[in-house]
Amino acid sequence: MVDIMRDAVNKANTEHREFEQQLKKRRVAFAETLAEYEKAVDQFEERDEINRKDALSKEVSELADKLREADEEAEDINFQEKLFGWAATKYGHIKKLIQKLDPYLTLWTTTAEFFDNFSAWMNGPFIKLDPEEVETS
Repeated sequence: MVDIMRDAVNKANTEHREFEQQLKKRRVAFAETLAEYEKAVDQFEERDEINRKDALSKEVSELADKLREADEEAEDINFQEKLFGWAATKYGHIKKLIQKLDPYLTLWTTTAEFFDNFSAWMNGPFIKLDPEEVETS
């Protein structure tokens, strides 16, 4: 019986170490991903190609989605760190990246929507315009 308990403890300790290593690797990979996202956000400061408005709108929307997913992953990593009794890693810069990207998200999505609707607004029948739709676009 003692041997069975010793084997079980050894197995539990081995699995614990493996899970710790997996979490450490996950944190390193996540930090690299966040660095890539930060570079991508910084690149939007220099984007001014109006002829690529649709592509830029799509890029900025996808990046915003990735940042929201990263924020959720940060919470998951913090939860796992607490399970191991570690101090939670601070990922506050994710929220700052989201805030920094927000004006570009608004700019490029609004620009793309404006150009998509411009012809209908200016050349289409006035009676067919929906004021609420025009206001939100």
